[in-house]
Amino acid sequence: MKRSKGPRALAEAVANVTDAACARRGLAGAAIVTDWPAIVGERLARDSAPLGIRFGPDRRSGGTLLLRVHNGSLALELQHLAPIVIERINAHFGYRAVEKLQLRQVPAPQPKPDSVVDLVPDAPNAAPSQPLPAAWSTVLARIADPDLRDALTDLADAIARDRP
Repeated sequence: MKRSKGPRALAEAVANVTDAACARRGLAGAAIVTDWPAIVGERLARDSAPLGIRFGPDRRSGGTLLLRVHNGSLALELQHLAPIVIERINAHFGYRAVEKLQLRQVPAPQPKPDSVVDLVPDAPNAAPSQPLPAAWSTVLARIADPDLRDALTDLADAIARDRP
């Protein structure tokens, strides 16, 4: 039995599992998934993700990268940025792995209702609501969107409650 020379990075052990899973999905390695934010930047990576690569006969270069994109405006932006994104992917891997991008627009995953956390719980001993100043009431009454009006009214109530 070969003895370890000390602690190893978790990434070394995980790579064996993730590389096999990614290969089944047409990804040459997990690096394109794990390094996606480094390749395209945090802003683009937030609403996009690689789904797979379809290669030509040589199974190594000239592939088409299938990307999941969460909104239409980002899809349009990625179409315009495709040459730059492809160049960055290929530079990251050191060879011409990707030749084209194919975008698939998929809605962003929604949080499960039970995982929603109320960040501003009701204060147990909240002071009774005081009437809003007349100027605030006038401004709030002119807001057409009922949800926005209710949210701003709640905010104004909280401000009025915190005032001496």
